[in-house]
Amino acid sequence: MATVWAAIAFQTTHAQAQEWFFASPRVIDGDTLVFSQKNRPDFEARLAGIDAVEDRQRCGAGDTEPAAWSCGLTARLFLARTIEESGFVRCRLIDQDEAGPPTAHCLTRGGNNLSYAMVEEGLALALRDAERALHAAEADARKARRGIWQGTFEPPWEWRRTNPGS
Repeated sequence: MATVWAAIAFQTTHAQAQEWFFASPRVIDGDTLVFSQKNRPDFEARLAGIDAVEDRQRCGAGDTEPAAWSCGLTARLFLARTIEESGFVRCRLIDQDEAGPPTAHCLTRGGNNLSYAMVEEGLALALRDAERALHAAEADARKARRGIWQGTFEPPWEWRRTNPGS
């Protein structure tokens, strides 16, 4: 995958990476989107500041789930539904390293930040270096026992480590 990114080189200058664009992306999982734009190859981007539970990840029982549940699938479906209800999103690429896809700051048509929505719903964790507001949203979700916070779960980065190739 890294070779693909190097080959595409994102076909974007640094100045262009700061511009907002409108799209109806395809949802890969709870924090990964694929964008299709005219006259450009499709590209993948991750939502900035978060790490969502993985698509095949399951979480432990809790207040509203009487048994282990597909929290990863729930995260993907929540993100897809949020984007579908909005009709489109407005995004700005904010970071790209050579190890993977760029990160993007994305807003719904109503101005809601997709990263915050995922964290507020309890389906993603704020990354260590994320904005304070994302950490506050995570604390609120934890206190309210929303999503993954209602029971037990493995942080997504740990789950990926113990489930290679997933």
